[in-house]
Amino acid sequence: MRNKHNIQFILRHYRPKVFSPDQALERFWGREGSGTVEKRTTVIWWWALVTMFVVTITIGTTLHQRSMDRWEMVTAPVAELPDGSVVQLKEGASLAYQPHRFSRERTVRLSGTGCFDVVHNPDAPFEVHTEEAYVRVLGTRFLFDADEGEVYVIEGRVRFSRVSTEEWVVLAKGERAFLSASAGAPVLEAPELPNPAAWATGRLAYESVPLGTVLEELTALYGQQLSVVPETAIGKQLTGDFMVDDGLDFIVAAIEAAMDVQIVKSGE
Repeated sequence: MRNKHNIQFILRHYRPKVFSPDQALERFWGREGSGTVEKRTTVIWWWALVTMFVVTITIGTTLHQRSMDRWEMVTAPVAELPDGSVVQLKEGASLAYQPHRFSRERTVRLSGTGCFDVVHNPDAPFEVHTEEAYVRVLGTRFLFDADEGEVYVIEGRVRFSRVSTEEWVVLAKGERAFLSASAGAPVLEAPELPNPAAWATGRLAYESVPLGTVLEELTALYGQQLSVVPETAIGKQLTGDFMVDDGLDFIVAAIEAAMDVQIVKSGE
């Protein structure tokens, strides 16, 4: 009965983060008298037991918190996130997220260039963070180049902001914005090429686009310099759709037939 009484007393005076074994023992001995060596030994034994319990709970809580805070790194070309959203990463890019928090905090960190197809969830906005900027969306498809600080929207709408300011811009389908050293908010500007996300979407869509611009995009995509004969045909406008997997030779042949021109590859 005395042992039971001892442990009940110590547990009753235990409070998280404010438990003082010395004060508890002092109060116990003060109420019970000096007691015998046996009593003191028993109390100390129970104090050690309670201390071990507190330490175990503390360690368990710490390990659980570390598990919650753990960031998982993704470098695969295509990855599906826990909410079903899909990200395509360019070579050398990487993505990090917290698996245990993702159901309520859809936040990822991006290095390099990624194309995001985000599942719509009005209760949990999706955010992509880089060192300098972040994008916030509910559900959409967009391209984010962390190295260049540039965003291009394929579908839907996104909010794009610099980390160091509260100024932001809203981008809609087909719009592009980039970070400028001379401006607080990202700067809206037309895409340099018609299909900046072609490497991810696999599609090349042209509607009244000058042939010179088309050849510039094909050169950047396939890595082979292209020119047109006669040179005066560079201003002709092309309308048409191609798939990246069609290959450069097929696309070039189709353009030559449709526009009555000759397209020359470097080295030919």
